[in-house]
Amino acid sequence: MINLYPKYKKKKMSDWIILCPNGVEKVLGGGILNTKIRINIINGGEYMRKHIWAAVMAAIFSTTVSSIYVQAESTYLTDNVVVRAENARARAKKRPETVTIITKQDMKEKKMQDLRNVLEVVPGVSFSVDGMNRSDYSIRGAASRHCPIFVDGLKEAGEYSKLMGAANEMERFSTHNMARVEVVRGVSGARYGSDAVGGAIRIITKRPVKTNAYFDYEYRVVAHDKNDEYTYRLGMDMVGKRMQAQVSVADNTTAPYYNWQYADYNLPYMTDKNFPDVKTMDTAHWPKNHTFIQDNFSGSRRHLEGRLFFQPTSRTEVMYGFHRLNDDTRTAEFLGHFSFEWWLRGDWPEALTEKNKGFFFTEYMDIANHIQRDTNQGYISYGWNTGDIKLRVKDSHYGKLTNTYLNTTYLKNKSSDWLESGDRSYDMELNWYGNPKHSITVTAQRKKSYGIGTRLRTTNKAGSFKYHYWEYNAWGYGDGIWETTEEKQLYRADMEEWNAAITDTYTPNNKITVVPTLRYTHHTTGHRPTVGLGIIYKNDDRTKIKANVGTGFSTPGMMEMYHHFMMKPFTPITEDGVVTDCYVDAKDTKGNLQRIYFYPGWYFQGNPNLIPEKALGFDISLEKEYTHGQGRLTAFYNHITDYLNLYYTLKKLETDPDDGTQLNDTRIYSYSNLKRVTLAGVEAEYTHRFNKHWSLTASATYLHAVDDSTGKRLTMKPLWKYIYSLNYKNKAWHGTLWGEYNTNYIDIFDRKHIKFERIEEGYEKNYGIANLLIERQVTPSLSYYFGVNNLFHYQSTSLNIRGRIFRIGGSLQF
Repeated sequence: MINLYPKYKKKKMSDWIILCPNGVEKVLGGGILNTKIRINIINGGEYMRKHIWAAVMAAIFSTTVSSIYVQAESTYLTDNVVVRAENARARAKKRPETVTIITKQDMKEKKMQDLRNVLEVVPGVSFSVDGMNRSDYSIRGAASRHCPIFVDGLKEAGEYSKLMGAANEMERFSTHNMARVEVVRGVSGARYGSDAVGGAIRIITKRPVKTNAYFDYEYRVVAHDKNDEYTYRLGMDMVGKRMQAQVSVADNTTAPYYNWQYADYNLPYMTDKNFPDVKTMDTAHWPKNHTFIQDNFSGSRRHLEGRLFFQPTSRTEVMYGFHRLNDDTRTAEFLGHFSFEWWLRGDWPEALTEKNKGFFFTEYMDIANHIQRDTNQGYISYGWNTGDIKLRVKDSHYGKLTNTYLNTTYLKNKSSDWLESGDRSYDMELNWYGNPKHSITVTAQRKKSYGIGTRLRTTNKAGSFKYHYWEYNAWGYGDGIWETTEEKQLYRADMEEWNAAITDTYTPNNKITVVPTLRYTHHTTGHRPTVGLGIIYKNDDRTKIKANVGTGFSTPGMMEMYHHFMMKPFTPITEDGVVTDCYVDAKDTKGNLQRIYFYPGWYFQGNPNLIPEKALGFDISLEKEYTHGQGRLTAFYNHITDYLNLYYTLKKLETDPDDGTQLNDTRIYSYSNLKRVTLAGVEAEYTHRFNKHWSLTASATYLHAVDDSTGKRLTMKPLWKYIYSLNYKNKAWHGTLWGEYNTNYIDIFDRKHIKFERIEEGYEKNYGIANLLIERQVTPSLSYYFGVNNLFHYQSTSLNIRGRIFRIGGSLQF
């Protein structure tokens, strides 16, 4: 903390110190990121008002209409002026939209390691896992593609895929450099641009305010299978008179989650009676412990980040930042039992005999991702007495190598795919505060995106991708190990967008605030205006009524428009009574015919004629403050048309006589704007302070999410969700008990309970998770803690819930 004017005493201590005596010219810290400071003049008149505004605005280099907050509330008394810097939660009360703010202190108290941990405590947010074991989130029932992620005001997700664009993104955002996270719920297309038809997640990073270094470490053990994992963070902040720098490195590992539920499957045809020689093939038996099968994406995610801030004058700031993410994770998925006969027919038909044609092998697919994402960004900003302007540029490059291994004990092969995408955006933001009743913000942005990959099909070829392919068989058919260099065609797709918006925060009196926003967006897939209107009515100092209405739209991604990928039918069906067009006829030792059916294959085909999704929504809330707490009750409604959907076209690929099956049952799936969905519900939130040590936060969300065409509820979402957090804190100890409970959650990936022919119906479940953490603050710069996540050991592979996890860690600042 730097005190530019030591002769003035601070009235209140806080994270941010702003001292404003007569004629002040600077605000310390070199500017406050994403901040608007409200100045209350006690004495001094208009002349003093202008000087204060000039000084403060010179320090506020990144003010926006949607991010006008600082870290904590502070009040300072000088000769003639009181300067009050309101904290983020206090400022949120003056915003019309429904927003939940998770501060750095919240993250510290629960030792949140990534963005998923942050979102777990936000009302209306639910989680799921898709068919490829990727974790995902939704806000008030809106999919993650409708709730984009922003970092310091710039959208993070690219244009490559919308249905899968946010997959695993929660785990890729480390909390080590976050100052706070703001989760906006409701249609926000006018305020935050295209794709924000269900809300927005705004990450505000921390700035260096004093020179120091820090080190955090956490070690975890998963009770389910005793696997361990860890997280560490190492960083340093350096603060000078006109320059500040920040460097950090973080590594977060995730242990594999081995799924023991597969042992409950029924395999009626895999018996020693039918196959007497099966004992010589251990994988043809159903193993008791599938220690080589895991379902989540496990591995390491490493972050390297550096930022530099420079203030050449008291009114100007220049910033450059670089961030690199290396994501090396993999997943293994059980596929069933592989037909040895089918494999031999395709590769070595001369080796096929009556003795071996009925063999099956336990098979699983191992997918390894090697991802590197580099982000360069910078801005220059200038402030004056009644406003400020900022010019920003951001360039992001994403590369992903996917190696796919099909494995049995005797047969293995490896193939690879490549994906590359990039986004470059130019952004201008102008803020004007010249009128006490109006605060106006004007923004303009231009963005270009491209995607190159082996799983695209366009008219634009972009070279070829060469990779090392190998195939191995332990029985020595052929050469045993076959290696070669394979080549796949690369295709390229491009998209472009520009948009402009204007927002006016109008305060006609001390009871009413009106915030209209108008935005126009031109995108490769279409152009559309979006509007938003927020109103706050302040009945008294403790009661507010807020209402919002707005429109939004979401554009399709390159993957949905140009997808090209096939998964052949090779997994035998283990359920009784399920019949498909894909099968092989095998004989047992007595010569009896036994027909084995296979799950259909998948062929994904893009649709270049997709149009943007459109949304119309509103919400209304009542906020009330009490002597020892505060509450909020919100009703919301969101109607989305032209809903982007993956569907079965009722078509199949032509029969391939070389694939070893009687009929080819590879089904063609594509994307369409078929659905209309309605998302509506009620949220109730309450925080109560019992005394200076104890506090409680609780919320309940009811979600009515239905497909209008069928009247059925949308899957992978709960009907009711309850969240709670009980906190205790004194000078030396801190403890938190928090968790959630979900009812009527429709899970379509629960392989233990869902039959193949009724997968759309899903399996309805109720479940809860409770967590406990206790921390000891040894000194102001040293602490340690221990805790347990998922106290009652609930497990669900389909939801990536791994059971009880033990945690121990510490933090050191120096």
